[in-house]
Amino acid sequence: MANMPIILFVDTVAYEATKTPRVGNPHDRDKWTTYDSLLRLGPLSALGLRFPPARRYSLVLLQLATLARDAGCDPKYLNASLTDLVGFADVPYEPSAVIFSDTTPSIPRVLDLCSKAKRRWPGAWTVVGGHHSTAKPASVLGAPQVDVVVSGEGEVAFRGILCAILSNTKVENIAVNGCLTQATRALASRPRLTDELDSLDAAPSPAYDLLPGGLASFSAYLMTSRGCPFGCPYCVMGLRPRTPRVLTPERTWAELLTISELTRKTYDVVHIADDNITVGNDRLSLMLRQKPLGYTPALSAELRLEYFSRKSLEDLRDLGLVQLNVGIESLDASVQQGIGKRWPLQEIVKRLALAKSIFGGALFIKAYFMMGLPGETRDSAERTTRGILELLREGVLDFASVQMFKPLPGTAMFERPGDFGVSLSFGSWGDFDRLSSPAVHGLVGMSADEIYGAYCATEKRLRSYREPSP
Repeated sequence: MANMPIILFVDTVAYEATKTPRVGNPHDRDKWTTYDSLLRLGPLSALGLRFPPARRYSLVLLQLATLARDAGCDPKYLNASLTDLVGFADVPYEPSAVIFSDTTPSIPRVLDLCSKAKRRWPGAWTVVGGHHSTAKPASVLGAPQVDVVVSGEGEVAFRGILCAILSNTKVENIAVNGCLTQATRALASRPRLTDELDSLDAAPSPAYDLLPGGLASFSAYLMTSRGCPFGCPYCVMGLRPRTPRVLTPERTWAELLTISELTRKTYDVVHIADDNITVGNDRLSLMLRQKPLGYTPALSAELRLEYFSRKSLEDLRDLGLVQLNVGIESLDASVQQGIGKRWPLQEIVKRLALAKSIFGGALFIKAYFMMGLPGETRDSAERTTRGILELLREGVLDFASVQMFKPLPGTAMFERPGDFGVSLSFGSWGDFDRLSSPAVHGLVGMSADEIYGAYCATEKRLRSYREPSP
């Protein structure tokens, strides 16, 4: 491989801001340690399942690494959450390009790493892509150490980047849809997105062999669809097309079998990370009919409340599902109305109880809630908190994950905050980290400090339910 161009992939997907949290912030790693304990000691304890480690990775980066390998390049991988990348001093090779994944809160870290990469390898291209580059490419190209920003899906555009590298094209002469350079920075205010795969089956399989310790050292997951038809104004999925594309059942099972072979000696549960696993016509039934004989790994997945039907839940049970994650967001009627949801507490209890009964109790249900959505007041926050506690007491919910709402770039609530009664106030993109930063916005009925205070108060009241009995 001595003459192969080296492409270095730097994964920042699991990077968490290192700033010191405000005093009293209960949203820390202890919460997730307790969550892992509840998985093992809660309703799934009788199944004797082994759960994956908490380490995360970017699936798309590993797919791009496969494309690089297929094009005749030598892909390398570094995980910024596991490796101290101080100046890349310990990297023993010289890459032709350094590829970074991004999210909004990770952008300050990504730009810092781009600077270090440029100092270490002045001739290497620095390429940044992800949610933030898609939503706010101009803010990324504002850093001169960034050569290329990719807005949109990466596979088709990255093939064009690889062709440019292999043909010794100058970076400023790249002509690939969705790719912006310092020379085309003026177009960043209204960028053209990348071309997309017509079929998700055309996406490459991830290069799991690049992960340090292999896939068994990380929490395996699979995306079997892209696109969401709902268009929620608070969700970054609005950056994607609203017409979903799905993997065929054949390709889905092939990928799951590969994951199973790589992880079966270490853990049993694989996550389907789609926005909603039921997307697509009769998809679950098709998957069930083609389930390989002897496939034993368990699955976890995301499911919207709209699809908690008996048929869907029975199919998911027969597919081997053991955990459902559902986004409820708020239990206050006025807040729900502002985000296009209407779920009375009694109806939520009914649907979660149906799931529990169909699975015979052998189902872990985790729900997501956000504090500080448009329309939130101290009274609505209190109603949501009381409702969460009732769901936990009823035994229909096993874990409530409460986060501060943060209107991320690309969402309607960030781009048109006044339409939702949102007043943005933040110092840097790093403030959008939901694990350690205070609120980045105020509302008509709550200041940023009041949102943060309500969030901390809710977390404090939920702690006793996150601590398993001895």
